Amino acid sequence: MLEKQERHTAIYGILSSEKIDNQELLLKRLIESGFNVTQATLSRDLKALAVYKKPDGKGGYIYSLPENNAVPVNSDLFLAGYK
Repeated sequence: MLEKQERHTAIYGILSSEKIDNQELLLKRLIESGFNVTQATLSRDLKALAVYKKPDGKGGYIYSLPENNAVPVNSDLFLAGYK
């Protein structure tokens, strides 16, 4: 369960600091951060976090977190690689 929470925190951090437009890129960022994760798991994580795609202003879409996201962010993890 701890890995899932850490992964959710990492997803939150990545999406808060980068414009990610596809799961492949987000999966790559998670793997680069040391997570052993599959596309299926990432898909479930995005659903659990209520991540959605919004227009990027350039004709495309980027992943975004809901404003009322209740994911607890471990500040040490956030500051270590996502800010």
